[in-house]
Amino acid sequence: MTQKIAEKKLWKIVKEGLEKKEYGYICSNSEAEWKKLREGFLSMGIGGVQADVVGFKDVGTFRQPKLEIIAVEVKPDLPNYRQRHIDQAKRCSFYAHKCFFAAPRELKPKEIEIAVNSGIGLFQIDVENKRLKQVAPPGQMHPDETNVVRLMDRLGYFKCAICDCYWNREFVSIGYRPKNYFSKKSSVKFYKFICDICAQKLFRMLSPDLRKKYLEEWKIKRLIREQIQELKKRYAEEWKVKRLIRKQEMEWKKLKKIEKYFRERLRERYKKTIEEIRSIKRKLKSI
Repeated sequence: MTQKIAEKKLWKIVKEGLEKKEYGYICSNSEAEWKKLREGFLSMGIGGVQADVVGFKDVGTFRQPKLEIIAVEVKPDLPNYRQRHIDQAKRCSFYAHKCFFAAPRELKPKEIEIAVNSGIGLFQIDVENKRLKQVAPPGQMHPDETNVVRLMDRLGYFKCAICDCYWNREFVSIGYRPKNYFSKKSSVKFYKFICDICAQKLFRMLSPDLRKKYLEEWKIKRLIREQIQELKKRYAEEWKVKRLIRKQEMEWKKLKKIEKYFRERLRERYKKTIEEIRSIKRKLKSI
């Protein structure tokens, strides 16, 4: 009997399975500022087309880099998987080169036939051993390069304008990311990213005067960036302090209201007791 397990836990098993040596996909960005990307590419996509698990790897040659993106649609244990379930995986061909459907049980011949006819690969999830078993290979999808760039940008990777590699610390040595942008006044038209290796090669090609000028400009920009980060941190701390002060003020106002309420109640009770005493005195005088 197949072990029942939540769908989100299955996502994690699939992600870890894709990252193993057998498949060798990158399914998280450890250098990303966004915490979600560091944990893994789960429930990611573009244009409203989300995949449960996304991964990528370089399948190119020494002379030409080539990226392969895999998108996996994961479903919990259901009695039957129909065409609509397979179509959810096929939608990811919008940006993925390989689309898979993954299930935590043995797939029936009819379900395999539907997937093969749609060009979708199949994974059987071994929940106990936390492994992936490929049941059927996928067809090769041909997404538009613009969509691939958009997805990689969302995952925290940038395409180099010179060598076409997707630059990140996973690919090249640690360094800074030069960013050249073309703009009119304040409206930025588009950005150009250059990888660390290409930046070093371009720097070596510059004349000594240009190198010196570039280094001075780069140092100034770096100092400005550091100052902006410090200001952001200071602003965050000030905002926290202001938030605490606001909370204290709110609590103080509440306490004031409570105090006012009880004072009014005490006044009413005091008036009532005085009236009762006067009425008792009148009765005693009449006796």
